Amino acid sequence: MITGELRGKLKFAVVGSSCAGKTTVSREIAEKLNLNCTQIDAVFWQPNWREKPENDFRRIIDELTSKDSWVVDGCYTRLHDLTLGRAEVIVWLNYSFTRVFRQAFLRTVKRAAKKTEIFSGCRESFYLSFFTRESILWWVLTTWKRKRTQYRKIFDEKTFGDKEYVELRTRKETERYLDELKT
Repeated sequence: MITGELRGKLKFAVVGSSCAGKTTVSREIAEKLNLNCTQIDAVFWQPNWREKPENDFRRIIDELTSKDSWVVDGCYTRLHDLTLGRAEVIVWLNYSFTRVFRQAFLRTVKRAAKKTEIFSGCRESFYLSFFTRESILWWVLTTWKRKRTQYRKIFDEKTFGDKEYVELRTRKETERYLDELKT
């Protein structure tokens, strides 16, 4: 388990399916260990769901993950060399499809109804969420299994070398892990 001696020199990457709760867990780790936290989606998406140019996006994440300590959440495969490769701890929220989809559905309905800004001026709408291929719900349906397979391989093969790989399968396991982190 992580000790207080590493505080201030930690690099965490939190991964998992879309809507698994990566941002929430990342923030909890960052708060507990007094680290900076970055939601990679918030860096990538510009107002009205416009994508940040790839060179700018990669440069920002490169600068961020070059620092001595950080927590990032996100599953951008094209950034794995910067995020997972530089992390000291990779936390995988490997939750069931039922849990993730339920969470995605409830969160999406709430955000669309309240017109909540997610980040950078981006908002979910009922139309976008339920009637288009850009729907986060469609995204979860079509990527959950692929992401699970991808992270299973990374964890089984220790693809990114000598670091701590933490697989959490339930919210209860996640809460226990967070409780055991030393401040």
